[in-house]
This record gives sequence, C-alpha cells and structure tokens, in this order.
Amino acid sequence: MLPSDLQNLFSNRRNCLAIGDLNAKHTTWNPPGSNTPGRALYRYATHHNLQINAPEQATRQTHRPNNSIIDICVSKGLYSITSESVPALSSDHNPVFFTVEVDNLTSQTLNTVKITNWNSFQNHLSNLLPGNPHIKTIDDINEAIKNFNIKYQDAINTSSKTKIIDRKPYVIPPDLLKKIKLKNLIRKRWQENKDRSYKRTLNKLNREIKKELEAHHNNTWNRILKDAHPEDLSLYDIISQRKRKK
Repeated sequence: MLPSDLQNLFSNRRNCLAIGDLNAKHTTWNPPGSNTPGRALYRYATHHNLQINAPEQATRQTHRPNNSIIDICVSKGLYSITSESVPALSSDHNPVFFTVEVDNLTSQTLNTVKITNWNSFQNHLSNLLPGNPHIKTIDDINEAIKNFNIKYQDAINTSSKTKIIDRKPYVIPPDLLKKIKLKNLIRKRWQENKDRSYKRTLNKLNREIKKELEAHHNNTWNRILKDAHPEDLSLYDIISQRKRKK
C-alpha cells in the first residue's frame, strides 16, 4: 500500500478502518522483520496519528520458522480494537477476527488553521448589513446587536477556508515544559527586582533548556530517519520537506 493510497483512504475521514492482508511487515507488529510497505505504513501512521492493530499470533504460516503477521487493521478515530488469529483452516493464511468497539467514537485531534480573505469578508459584510438599522428602543438595540453578530459570523465563514495540518505536532516533554514555565517565572522575578540570584538561576535554566531542547530535537529527528529508506522514496520526501521549511 503506497502513501498515496493511505492519503486517499484517511485524509478526509474522521472514523475509518482499513483491514486485510496489506503485505506490510514492521518489527512493531511483526517481530521477525520489516519490509518496504511496512516501513512506509508505520511512518505514515506515526505522522498522522493512526493506530495499527495486529494479532499476537502469526497470520501467515510457512514451512520456515519465521511466520509473519501481515493481516492487520489501520484505524483512524476508532481505537478500541482487539484482534485474534485463528488457525482454523488448511490454508497458509489464518482467519483473523477484529473486534471494534463503536459505542464511544473518538475523533482524531487535528491541527487546523483558518485562512480568511479579508477583501471578500468586507464585501460580504457590506451586502449583509446595508446601511444603519432603524433603532428607537432598547429592544431595537438588542435585535441590531444580535443581527450584527449573526451576519458577521456568516461573512467570516463564507470568506474563510480551514486547512487541516494532518500530521503530529512537535511535542515537548512535560518535564521540559515545566522547566520552561519555571524559567519564565524566574525571568519575571528578575525583571521586577533585579536580584542577582534570580539572574544566576535564569542563566542556569537557559543553558539546561537549550541543551535538553537540542537533545529532544535530535531524538525526534533520529526516530524519523530510523524508518526512512531510499527504495520507498521516504528519504526524498523528508529532504523535500526540510528544503521547504528553509
């Protein structure tokens, strides 16, 4: 399954399942080893907050000792899933039962940005609110305010587009976040009273935070590169993304 296939399946759906023999192997669910489709699938799932569910037992039996797990489930918005491979047939492929709990659907958290065409907004607002309203009483004022809020929101919605950034955000570890908050507090205290002890603590925290952020960034980058391979163009995709950011 190519990344383009995964994009077509999952990009515009909140709750979605892809189940079957995907011929995708990765050591995360197939301990004997990984292949190119498995690395591509794992990388896509990691970057787009998808869950991969696979049974603990092998789904394809061979005469060799390294039986494989290639019948898996990829899910978005459905996370309560169990699976079992059952050796019930004479075929080299076992039937696999996936149980999906749908009572509590969990929508994926998406990063979004709203882009507004302000010229279009002004034109829409002018057409929706022609001239000044006729006001004589307090009720007229309240009605005018209510109408303005409705028309204003309509103009915003009509003139805006929401872009989904369908990838995992850069996450800073909780302990490091606490240290950054402490640094900000110490800096505020230093600015208020110029106590040199605060300044020394602030400098120390700045050095520690810089070092820990660099280590966290390197670890994140190493995890991305770990499953990147030239044969599936993943290295090319990573390099292209880095160039666009510069």
